Amino acid sequence: MMKKVISVLIAAAMLTGTVVFADNAVINNDVAIMPIESVNAPMNSIMTVKEIGDNYILCEADTEIRLNISDDTVLIDSETMSAISLSDIKVNDKIQVEYSQAMTKSLPPQTTAYVIAVNFEKGGSVNYINVDDVQTEKDGTVIVTDNTNNMILRILKDACTLPYRTKNIVKLEDIQKGSKILAWFDIVTMSIPSQASTDKVVMLSSGDEETVSDEFTVEVNGKTIETPDKPYYDENTLMVPLRKISEALGYTVGWDAQTGAITVEDSYTQKATLFGGSNKIKFDGKLRVIDMGRELEIAKAAAIHDGCTFVPLEFFDEFMNETKLDGTKITITPSKAEIQ
Repeated sequence: MMKKVISVLIAAAMLTGTVVFADNAVINNDVAIMPIESVNAPMNSIMTVKEIGDNYILCEADTEIRLNISDDTVLIDSETMSAISLSDIKVNDKIQVEYSQAMTKSLPPQTTAYVIAVNFEKGGSVNYINVDDVQTEKDGTVIVTDNTNNMILRILKDACTLPYRTKNIVKLEDIQKGSKILAWFDIVTMSIPSQASTDKVVMLSSGDEETVSDEFTVEVNGKTIETPDKPYYDENTLMVPLRKISEALGYTVGWDAQTGAITVEDSYTQKATLFGGSNKIKFDGKLRVIDMGRELEIAKAAAIHDGCTFVPLEFFDEFMNETKLDGTKITITPSKAEIQ
């Protein structure tokens, strides 16, 4: 009697302790023949982190598996619904992972991680949803069909809806055919297709784009400026190039080679002193009647990449500018104050 089961099912059984066959799988003489489209559905498991590399995590469930991490891998804190970095994950952490069934034959086997969630014990199970169809009911409930997972998802009308790695304002009506979202739910019906409900959603991409774009444009005082060193997100904080924007605002940027101090002076009222790797900033200056000398902490430390210093966008608010983020467009409107 034949005792073979296709390799993806063996891998799934080793990791989850359970083999679940598709409704239309053929089982004959202990041979499971899985329809090709069923293999496309991702696996979802709880794992323990054993080792962390630059672009991978070695985990263990019932056996070891290497999860390969790419720019497309979604890293999320289930409790806060906010993006995290690979550095936020620690050895011995329990993580929830959604990953490809396709694995290498190496030891340990390797596969692609789609979603990695921490703090799932507090926040709940996180699920990656492909929106293949979407309808809105009269009461505002959004009904999503995911053909890959053979699922129908009900998103309640008052669901908390947040963006991923942007400060964009997103709403339920932004979910359209082709969107990719994260949804929080723990209970799924055994029906075909399966069904679930959620009141928490994170928008990964809209239907008219493959991924949320981080190709920012920067406009200072009504003029678009070229920024070879591109703005980027550090978790939920937008980091922007310090010198390029400062000079577009008419500021003077200096650097002390001995101390490593970076200075930004607006020639009107203020001079800021900061250091790479620190989120503390010292300001000196005076308005006509107000002493502007102070020290403060910004959301993220100043970061230096390839000789370019990046600071949180909020840094320029401290020079009394108006900063605005609309999607991927950064607008900074300068203001000038009278000196004493």
